[in-house]
Amino acid sequence: MNPLTLAVTRPIQWVAMDLGLRSLVLGLLMGLIVGNAYRWGVLRWRQPENDLVRPMTFSLVGMVAAAGVAAYWLMRQPFSLHTTFMAIMRAPLQLTNDVWRLIDFSILNGLFTWGGSLGPIPNSGSQSLVAGENLAAVLTTPGWHLPHPLTEQTVIQTYVNMGGPGMTLGLLMAIFLGRRNAAQRRIGWLSLVPVLGNFNAPLLLGLPVVLSPILGIPLLLAPVACIGTSCLFLGLHWVPATAYPLLTGTPGPLLAFLGTSGAWTPVLLAGVNLVLSTAIYYPFVKWANLADQLVKQGEAS
Repeated sequence: MNPLTLAVTRPIQWVAMDLGLRSLVLGLLMGLIVGNAYRWGVLRWRQPENDLVRPMTFSLVGMVAAAGVAAYWLMRQPFSLHTTFMAIMRAPLQLTNDVWRLIDFSILNGLFTWGGSLGPIPNSGSQSLVAGENLAAVLTTPGWHLPHPLTEQTVIQTYVNMGGPGMTLGLLMAIFLGRRNAAQRRIGWLSLVPVLGNFNAPLLLGLPVVLSPILGIPLLLAPVACIGTSCLFLGLHWVPATAYPLLTGTPGPLLAFLGTSGAWTPVLLAGVNLVLSTAIYYPFVKWANLADQLVKQGEAS
């Protein structure tokens, strides 16, 4: 019932009508589902293989509780929470010639990928504008002088998203270097062609990388490291910046070569980033293998 109509002088108004016998059946069904889910969760929680998961679960609960307290405090402050949230979300997308904005964009993209939002963040109006200005400068003026050498297209799309968001081509190479886990290598071979076309959903879901507390760390670190090397090479004019837009399915190692009209020095930078990302992913892949072995040993015991 509506609590506002409980006054003596006002008639009682019901918010919803009784569903009759169907409501009783629905209530029994929901009780059965909730009870069995609770029973299953308690049994799973007590199993030995979950010893590694319990500390992570407690940490996650603590982080969610802290975020809830912070959100409650922000909502009590005299400003619009919706406006602040939208400003924070849009800030990394308004890219300028600034390496820190590129890092913000990469971390935001990585967090979305780790949370299950597969695929890169779509381009904003400002990104399309600077990409058009770079292309116009190459087509209308002699030489290769771009007005915006550090953009989402020239850095992230070309050198940081090889294999998809998170520089997952390096993850694939790290899997092939670690020869002990047959399941990971099988997933790697099945994901080879999509990852070469910068589509990494099979790899992210097959390992899995999505919501993985171990592989989620290099998913953020590898792109940031590749942004640093790419901006250094571009800032020192060791490599030309890419200007030609390319399709999403273009193989990652060829993006730099085709985007600069056939220059070979960007291919060397792409190789450096691939080696760097593989080196970052490799110890975390070994750590994930160790965690899988501990789980299997617990199941066997």
